Amino acid sequence: MELVSNWKALWKAWSMQLAAAGILLPELLQLIADNSDLLPWLSPDLKSLIRVTALVGVILTRPIQQPAVSVDEPKP
Repeated sequence: MELVSNWKALWKAWSMQLAAAGILLPELLQLIADNSDLLPWLSPDLKSLIRVTALVGVILTRPIQQPAVSVDEPKP
């Protein structure tokens, strides 16, 4: 296994940002719901929906060329 050449720039990729949102957003909403009355409607189904939506977004955006992380290969 080998790292991609521009691994330090991967945080700029849409797919990585969607993955981070899918991981963090449900947990942050749960933290708010547990410690306040602001989100009484938060259900496990909603958290699952957020995670699945983010996963589908990652799957759809991963094959798209993302200029922020694209590296032009030198021509031989």
